[in-house]
Amino acid sequence: MNSKTKISLIVVGAIVLIAILFSVNGWSLTGSKNVVDDQYSDLNSSTDGSNDSGPGVPKAAGNNTSGTSKQTSTLQSDAVLKTLIGNVALRVPQTGVDVKLNGGEADFTDSAVNGHISVGRILAKVPTESGYDVFVDMSISTKSTPSIIHYVALFRVVNQVAGYTSSVSIGDRIALTSIVATPDVSIEVRKPQSFMTSSIGYILTLTYLDRKNGEPLTTPPSLAETMSLHVKNHIVSK
Repeated sequence: MNSKTKISLIVVGAIVLIAILFSVNGWSLTGSKNVVDDQYSDLNSSTDGSNDSGPGVPKAAGNNTSGTSKQTSTLQSDAVLKTLIGNVALRVPQTGVDVKLNGGEADFTDSAVNGHISVGRILAKVPTESGYDVFVDMSISTKSTPSIIHYVALFRVVNQVAGYTSSVSIGDRIALTSIVATPDVSIEVRKPQSFMTSSIGYILTLTYLDRKNGEPLTTPPSLAETMSLHVKNHIVSK
């Protein structure tokens, strides 16, 4: 074997070794996507129906957020979920006030501001590796203004225990209509699952009704709009 043949064999061996390392570790030669083991498959979750963490967020025993655990919780009906969610403790968004909902609503006082918070229709129920992320139309009003600000609120439900995790404001006196959850296309997965993995995250497409430019806030909303939201580690954000 001459020296040129030996050099060629060494180069080929090095290329094969590098390819094996990339395959085992899930690295991308193009660098265009992150690669993970698990993620939500082609199941979209929706129903017909300011991140401010609050108290009482449920935690699942042995919860594994690495994307390798199995989704085992039973999906509850909207009626049961509304009962669970309607009695949780939470922090009112944009305030430092903690309240406990009673039948889905509560009054609150933030120094000089008196207001009311209520949770309404369930917009989506998304299975995760531990329980469900339940998205609800939550509204907040104050006695000093006629505004009614609508939020998309995330309640994590694990083993029939609900806890508020976060919310994002959408607008004043609008109508939230639906939410569809889809995988984050920037994440490349090798073993798709039938649920979302919280540590990886996913995308929400929110549909809602707003007003046309120039219309007063007293006009019922009729203009269909969409907004993309992101969820990671059971926290929703814009």
